[in-house]
Formats: sequence, C-alpha cells, structure tokens
Amino acid sequence: MDGGKNQKWMTLLRDYMVENRIHHTFWCINPNSGDTGGLVGNDWSTWDEEKYGLLKPALWQTKDGKFIGLDHKIPLGSNGISLGEYYGTPQVSDPPATPTPTKPINSPTPEVSPTPAFIYGDINDDGKINSSDLTALRRIIVKSPPENANMDAADVNADGKVNSTDYSILKRYLLRSITELPYN
Repeated sequence: MDGGKNQKWMTLLRDYMVENRIHHTFWCINPNSGDTGGLVGNDWSTWDEEKYGLLKPALWQTKDGKFIGLDHKIPLGSNGISLGEYYGTPQVSDPPATPTPTKPINSPTPEVSPTPAFIYGDINDDGKINSSDLTALRRIIVKSPPENANMDAADVNADGKVNSTDYSILKRYLLRSITELPYN
C-alpha cells in the first residue's frame, strides 16, 4: 500500500471501526483491488504483512486472542471462532424442504401451500442462497441481469416486483439479521 493519503485514510477508517465495533471487512483480499490493493500479493499467496499490521486491530477478537469470524457457523482461521460461537447463539439451520400447513395440523383437512418450482432468493438456481444470489439480484435491479437469473426467485417478498426491497430482505437474510425469507 502506498503511503500518504491512502495510509492516513486507512488508519482513520480502521480507528473509527475499532471505536464503533463496525464489521471488519472493508478491505479486499484480492491483489487487483483498484483503490487500496489487497491483503495478498499478485501471486495470490504472499501475505502483505504491512497492510495486515495496519488492519489487525480492527479484527474482532476474544479476550484470549481468538479471531471472531462474521459467519455464524464457520470459524475464522485455525485460531478462530464463529460469530454464533461468540454470542452463544444456536446455529441457523437450513429451512425444511416440506411445505408448511396453513391450518392447524389437527384440523380435518389441512391445506398445504403449493411448493413453488424454485426457492425464493436462489436467483441462480444452484440450490443455495448465498452472496452470488445477492450479486445477481443487484444486477437485475440495475437492469443488467445475468443470463441465468430466475426472476421469480428474485422477487424475494413475492410482491410482483423485483426491487431494492427484495435486495434488502435478501441481504438481511444472508447477514443473519433475519432467520428466514418470507415465502420459503
């Protein structure tokens, strides 16, 4: 990372993040990041120790030095823990594949919601809801949809429109702010 303004900017941002306990993922890992460069060199294996030294104070750690990842299930590194472990929250499980009854189960004839041929939020139809779907949704909103985009799945709140509301809901789901999508 070059000195001067970039160094000052990065230091100020890092300090602000530490003081306010803001997520520590503002930098890129890839070396071809246009504004700040990445944490690894052009060979994709050499670690930029100077930049790591600058950013390390912003990494969330336990009192005994374990790094806290932002994923609720996957720990950060070999000396790390997951966010779920840190907060002692139960791990989020995948939603059941069976339809949910719309009447109490003890009613004489429970009505079952029809299961759509897609999963809301799984915009690329790969069977998973992840950041790739969020990227595809953003592209749909800016009128540059990927070729394989499932527009029905992109309408996350099933209101007949694909817009920033769907993006917000999907983002909140991926960040685990909400535990399920409205129509899955």
